[in-house]
Amino acid sequence: MRQTLFYIPEEFFGISLVGNGILFWGIILGAIFWTIQAVYRAKFDSDTIGFLGILAVAAFLVRFFLPRILEENGFPIRGYGVMLLLAITTSFALLSRRAKKKWNIPTDILLSMVLWCVIFGLIGARLFHVVEYWPQYIRETWNESVIAMLMYSEGGLVVYGAIFGGLAGALIFFTRNKLPVLATFDLLAPVLFLGLAFGRIGCFLNGCCFGGVCDPGYGVVFPPGSPASDYQVMNGLVPLGGLKFQNLTAQEIHLPSKQTFGCLCCNSIPKKAESDRNENTSPAVIETVQPGSSAEQAGIRPGMTVLRVVDVAPNGERREYYGKNGHITQKQFLEEWLFPMSLYHPDHSLTLLVREPDSPVEKTVTFVPGKLEVLPVLPTQLYSSALALGLCLLFLGLDRFCKRDGTMTFLFFLFYPCVRFVIEMLRVDESSFMRTGLSISQNISILALIGAVCLGFYIFSRPPQHAYQNMFPKDSE
Repeated sequence: MRQTLFYIPEEFFGISLVGNGILFWGIILGAIFWTIQAVYRAKFDSDTIGFLGILAVAAFLVRFFLPRILEENGFPIRGYGVMLLLAITTSFALLSRRAKKKWNIPTDILLSMVLWCVIFGLIGARLFHVVEYWPQYIRETWNESVIAMLMYSEGGLVVYGAIFGGLAGALIFFTRNKLPVLATFDLLAPVLFLGLAFGRIGCFLNGCCFGGVCDPGYGVVFPPGSPASDYQVMNGLVPLGGLKFQNLTAQEIHLPSKQTFGCLCCNSIPKKAESDRNENTSPAVIETVQPGSSAEQAGIRPGMTVLRVVDVAPNGERREYYGKNGHITQKQFLEEWLFPMSLYHPDHSLTLLVREPDSPVEKTVTFVPGKLEVLPVLPTQLYSSALALGLCLLFLGLDRFCKRDGTMTFLFFLFYPCVRFVIEMLRVDESSFMRTGLSISQNISILALIGAVCLGFYIFSRPPQHAYQNMFPKDSE
């Protein structure tokens, strides 16, 4: 896992990179040059207008959005974003080579088609993920929520959303340019698998789309604070500070990704009213205590309720942190204290006011949370990447035997749902959809497989043909 590969400095020679800086004016000058060139060649058509629209969106994002994601070290280059870019570029290179060699399709048509597919595919992939994981994108304000939804480079794209979004964009492009649908989708089928192979490597670098806990011999261990680590904590697979809690669900607790909490060693206490929004007012009740842990040695026992976090200032003043109901909630305690301390200050002590089980007796205990444990998990991202690459090579080999349009499209919607359904059986990051016992991707895989069978009947009931056969003759160059 390597979410951030490196950082680009915020400024070059004293000039800002983003905002009203180098990238913004580079895009503006590029748009002006493209427009002049199109007018000079008398090719200022709808495709040119569409491309200028894309540049306008890019300029808007650079001017107003990118400055909001700058970090202390500069502009972060995410591993997921780099793999996504590689997926797009390598897929276009393969598509261009195949389309030119097989049917002599002009490169400018392919470039326009890819732009439509990429834009609609990214929108569909992100929209699908936001809808599926809506609670993860809720922030303090609508502004922050929208920014979280737009953070493409940090992961959060669903393959089926990308496929259906890309198909929608492709259909619009085919209709506008009167291109054969099935024949063009046949060209795209192996290309999609190549893009998926790189995209899943991005998932591995981002730490998402992981599998279940497995034997260390064939699993990978992600670092503390990764999505796999968060899942294990929230589902009680590993103790947090030597403790496990009752009624713990990942839907209620949102573990922080940054060091923003009431740090005892920094003598700063969060405001008690701001973090208690009555979303989850249940107290933190300890279910189990890890044998031999610092918590057990401090006298913490199962059934105890955490009432308050206690801090002693340098001047000896005792300060306590609690919520509106007189006790700290489980949500507050985990999000703002125990989990961040286990990540960033595992060797610092934490003092709590706890109540004995089934008793009004209260006492103060002090323990050291210690380093967060992470169990090995199946690298399902790498399985998906290897399978996608294998399917890409298989489809490239099968292409020469396809005698009718739509065969590759049919095989794509036959193979991919089966592969995805099996991979989903190994993953644990998606919950059951509408009480079916299957993830949302497995449900879509079943529907896609049914659609593939219907598409197969349609394709093989028609006489063999290749719509691109004489559309772009080679002697027309």
